[in-house]
Amino acid sequence: MRESRRNCAPAPTHMARLVFVAAASFIALNFLSAVSAQTNLVNNGSFEEPAVSDPNGYEFFSDPIPGWQLSFGDLIELQRGYSGWSPADGSQWLELDSNISAGIYQDIQTTPGETYILRFAFSPRPWSDGRANFGGAEEYDGVRILWDGEILDTITGDGSTLTNNFWTYHTYMVVATGSLTRLEFQDAGAISNSYGAFIDDVSLVVVPEPASLLALAAGVVGLAARRRTRGR
Repeated sequence: MRESRRNCAPAPTHMARLVFVAAASFIALNFLSAVSAQTNLVNNGSFEEPAVSDPNGYEFFSDPIPGWQLSFGDLIELQRGYSGWSPADGSQWLELDSNISAGIYQDIQTTPGETYILRFAFSPRPWSDGRANFGGAEEYDGVRILWDGEILDTITGDGSTLTNNFWTYHTYMVVATGSLTRLEFQDAGAISNSYGAFIDDVSLVVVPEPASLLALAAGVVGLAARRRTRGR
């Protein structure tokens, strides 16, 4: 009886698996570091200007404010500590339904064909300020994101059980087709009633050059290989 033999690659050792995981983690962390080191192309992305001075914690501003203009609506509403609520970044945030539903935009200088990372924080408006007692009850709050005139995404959330802002971050890879690209946020709530979604901490950065990331990856793979050789 002939013995059947198969050529089997040796199973990776525990140390090899650990080195691979460590290498992958190192690449991911350095990619995130490279992204965070890029210059934010959005002006006034945390809505710190103009400063809210009204002791009630919110204020309506005429169009425009630094970096932003209305695409529709009547006024731009910024909040600062209103009802004890917290920002995602800095001290202030923006509501997308001042007296009526509103949209804001910013035209950003871009490079055609360049890839960018868009990131911002979103929160539905909490109901803890008694909005339901003032005609503010609605099924959901929402924000619609547009890049270069095209809808990128629509996010909705229910703030009926919230007592503070509940920020979630949303990230997108976008590509510029021209030297000036419009970034726009629109109210996408169920109704226009002066109670809308919040946005904060808007950023747009260039994706790190592929050559830099490949060099980083090659270096880490080489390091992993050397460690495996030493471990034999």
